[in-house]
Amino acid sequence: MRPLLSICIPTYNRADLLDYCLTNLAALKDCGKPIEVVISDNGSTDRTPDIVEAHRGRIPNLRLHRFPENRGAVANRLNVLRKAEGEFVTYLADDDTLLIDNLFHHVETLETQKDLVAIYADWIAWNDQEERELHRHYESVKEFVSFGADAPLDLLNFMLRQFLPPEIGVYRRELLVRVQAFHGRSLAYYMLMYRLSRLGRIAFDPLPFYREHRILKDRFQRTHWANMDAQFSMIGEELRFALEAMVLMAVQDAGAPSLPREQAIVAQDSINRILHSRLRLEIDRACGRADWITGVELRRRLVLWYGPGTADDTQNDVLALVIPAALQGIQQTYRSLSDVSGLSLRGFESERLPEFYKRFFPDTPLLPPGTAANGKGAPLIVHRDAKTLAQDRSIEDPTSVLVLEQLAELYRVTAVKVDLSEI
Repeated sequence: MRPLLSICIPTYNRADLLDYCLTNLAALKDCGKPIEVVISDNGSTDRTPDIVEAHRGRIPNLRLHRFPENRGAVANRLNVLRKAEGEFVTYLADDDTLLIDNLFHHVETLETQKDLVAIYADWIAWNDQEERELHRHYESVKEFVSFGADAPLDLLNFMLRQFLPPEIGVYRRELLVRVQAFHGRSLAYYMLMYRLSRLGRIAFDPLPFYREHRILKDRFQRTHWANMDAQFSMIGEELRFALEAMVLMAVQDAGAPSLPREQAIVAQDSINRILHSRLRLEIDRACGRADWITGVELRRRLVLWYGPGTADDTQNDVLALVIPAALQGIQQTYRSLSDVSGLSLRGFESERLPEFYKRFFPDTPLLPPGTAANGKGAPLIVHRDAKTLAQDRSIEDPTSVLVLEQLAELYRVTAVKVDLSEI
């Protein structure tokens, strides 16, 4: 019997995560529907085949296909789709989980509404360690809404009014295979969604069936993470390419060769708003991975287009972004020098800087003032400001000195001068 649903899992060298993922799919055995789980292994060199074999008796119709070597994420994703045999398909990352009942609710909708080719659903950003929801993505979608092939501009306006990534969905497999294609730099799922809309009706539904594990259980560690690797695609040219292509195709399908000038300006403003809508999230992510320099660059874009915000926002910029970015710049300067024994912090009144480096950059040696080089090269001297630098008579080479006050000016976000008097 042909499966009703194929759950497609591309994977590569994450055997422990795949084991956990498949364990969570064991409930499919009692779902009462003909389903299959199809895995495409991108040439893993770990225990992935053994993990799949161990789950064969627990999951119905579990099938594995393997590349002899890594062919890239796009090829692996296309392979798992083409190996699937179900009437409907959905993708599942090997580090995420499904809400089975909600998934079959969408499948039943596709079964009963024959002109419907895809349902894009909200999904849950999940803290699996604490087993709690972080947030969702389709807050503006309050009820099931759909668009037919005869209404390309309605779909376009819907997509440009809010940021709704068409990323998580359930599809009619035959039609999904037809519109799949290799792509350049643009985000593929926007073009995929629009191509599907040409073949029938597509829907957006606030009912989530997918949990994206933003935070894993402590026993797991990601060797790679596609969502994080592509995070700048969501605020940069890759997303712009995709949105612009969608606009052009919708306008042409509506009978016009291109957008009139006034409408083009509106579309451009909408695209910019969508690109900017994730900036705060990406700033938080940058700080979370101790990359405050990138956080400063992202925050500058927000300040340029939307202003600096409140006095509290400005103060937070200084404490959470500017000073940490300057300290990160010092650490990277140290790493760029071939014969330096460590950092010598001078003129600082508190222990905040040593505590910062011990926490975030523990491999950076901190040397007490006056420490001899001991054959390992001179230290990189860090002064608080020009005043403490002028009082230091021990410096022979000015190029070996960094001044935090000057670096804070380089990483400044707003016009407010950074106060280092308490550091």
